[in-house]
Amino acid sequence: MSTLAFITRFRELHEKAKGGTLSPQLRPEYEQARRELGRLLLIAQQMSHNGKTLRSALRIAQLVKVEIDLGGPSPERTSTMDLASGGFAALLPASQPTGRVVGFTLHVPALSGGGTQPIKGKGKVASSRQQGTLHRVSFSFEGMAAADREVLEMAIIDYVLRRFTLPA
Repeated sequence: MSTLAFITRFRELHEKAKGGTLSPQLRPEYEQARRELGRLLLIAQQMSHNGKTLRSALRIAQLVKVEIDLGGPSPERTSTMDLASGGFAALLPASQPTGRVVGFTLHVPALSGGGTQPIKGKGKVASSRQQGTLHRVSFSFEGMAAADREVLEMAIIDYVLRRFTLPA
């Protein structure tokens, strides 16, 4: 199967999965294609870093609104710089200590229809480094509910598929 045919077929299956109309007979094909797409994109990301293994999860540069509870009077409202099934990174006004656990709310596109769907959870600071006057802080998800992880992974797949332009 060509790459174009694979992406076209995967898109069809993914839209059905998002809409809740994927038949039980097609579920194994969709899940296999989803794993394969993730594996191929992860390999491509690693190739751009001279073959060094950097991550075990697909990461995509994507702006998604996020509120992070840093303990102040109101949550820090910002956007992600990148997003993965294992966590996210955002620019914050101050450095955060590695290992600190904070609450967050990600606003990802709703699976059906327009608007967004909030995903609330806990994130552990994995790294924090200065970037200009701000700090790039990376968070790993802590104990995310399976249903929320599925919504997040569906959104990541949507973001990835948008980057593939297919002929009409």
